[in-house]
Amino acid sequence: MKKRRIVLNRGFTLVELVVVMSIISIIIVIAVPLYKNYIGETVYRV
Repeated sequence: MKKRRIVLNRGFTLVELVVVMSIISIIIVIAVPLYKNYIGETVYRV
């Protein structure tokens, strides 16, 4: 009888990780200045 090898392809490829990290960094680059501006406006209102 032949034994079958079950290959479990778990994990992410390098390309997938780079794409996800790029998307996250773009979101952070957009969100941080907006957040700082929002915090700055609330300080002046108080």
